[in-house]
Amino acid sequence: MTPTRRQIQIAHDWRPTVLCATPSYALGMAGVASDMGLNPARDFNFRIIYVTAEVLTAEMRHDIQKTWNVTVFDNYGSVEAAASTFECQEQAGWHISEDAYIFEVLDLETGVPVEAGQDGGLVITSLFREASPFLRYRVGDIVSIEEEPCVCGRTLRRMSSVKGRTDEMLKIRGISVYPTTVERALREIPELGSEWQLVVDGLVSVREVSVEVEYATGTTAGIDEAARASLANRVAERVKEKAGIRPRVVLFAPGELFPRQAVESRVKRKRVVERTDQGRRSD
Repeated sequence: MTPTRRQIQIAHDWRPTVLCATPSYALGMAGVASDMGLNPARDFNFRIIYVTAEVLTAEMRHDIQKTWNVTVFDNYGSVEAAASTFECQEQAGWHISEDAYIFEVLDLETGVPVEAGQDGGLVITSLFREASPFLRYRVGDIVSIEEEPCVCGRTLRRMSSVKGRTDEMLKIRGISVYPTTVERALREIPELGSEWQLVVDGLVSVREVSVEVEYATGTTAGIDEAARASLANRVAERVKEKAGIRPRVVLFAPGELFPRQAVESRVKRKRVVERTDQGRRSD
């Protein structure tokens, strides 16, 4: 695959107007561009960044738009349900391509369809696949569906952003915790960067969680231990407010938690790391 620095040079020289990437890679590219002496908001011709494959929080959308000076459009899809939705200019949820798919939201415990606007597990039925059809396929995403027409004038039902995944839910001291909720809390603190992860220690019955997060670029200069402790406490309180748990917070310098080389992977960023009592870690 083309190295990120080469892609940035091509984008700078050829002046494309649209970039397609995961949200974390779009921000990672901006960091590499800055390392190359380029200003992402000024030295490129991008008008739109089209992101996919990862959950896009409102805060991350704002960060990407501000960093690159673009409009960000989100895409929902999976291998099984490609091109099943689209986001219009109102950015008020994904319009469902209802001529090709049936989207339902079910109660996570009973499997019964929930009312419009209520969260539940998404299941999808394809109306056109013949070689590998699927009926009420459990995608694993937690969403809601809005039936009111969009301001844009389209009457297709809209799906909310993904609130979390059923397979990513963590039980910490009896509380259900989703990584997306933690990310939303971290995005509200301007001193923090975009790179973070949850580290879960111990067995299922005695789990403890830490948030490891990088400072935002340019914010570490002059920070003493007292300021560092104050920020860590503020982060822990914000996560508790949003997610219901108060984690231990470990702060890293920019590029220390995930080195620039990690940008080259271009895969979905693993946000949850589990550490067993024997010290082994697994994503």
